[in-house]
Amino acid sequence: MIDVERVLERWGEAGVMTLISLGPGGRWRLNQSGSSAWWEGTTLPECFAGLAEDVGGSLDVELIMAELADRGWQVLLKFDAERPKDKWTFVVNGTEPGQAVRVDAATMERAIAVVLRTLRTQPGDWAWTAELS
Repeated sequence: MIDVERVLERWGEAGVMTLISLGPGGRWRLNQSGSSAWWEGTTLPECFAGLAEDVGGSLDVELIMAELADRGWQVLLKFDAERPKDKWTFVVNGTEPGQAVRVDAATMERAIAVVLRTLRTQPGDWAWTAELS
């Protein structure tokens, strides 16, 4: 498991904003500011191939994003080092109009936890998200 938080924060120290996205269909995409290239893969580690060596971390970002995408949600994780605070953004967009949650937070873990907690207040079966955070 790649330590996504540590890798993106390290890149941020070098002034690089990073965006990771996944939607229904399972194609992972990674982009860094200053580059028109998108790294793509069928798994998150494929996107990081040759870019990151850090492994570990306390949160399985790939699992969380994949679970949401498998249920039809578009998922986006961004680290923006240029922001003075709340550098992490986690966004999920559903299949219905108005079905979206965006959270900006100081840590990746906090942004993801707030989105999952917000989803659990929505109509539908969101009990499975409790196991992810």
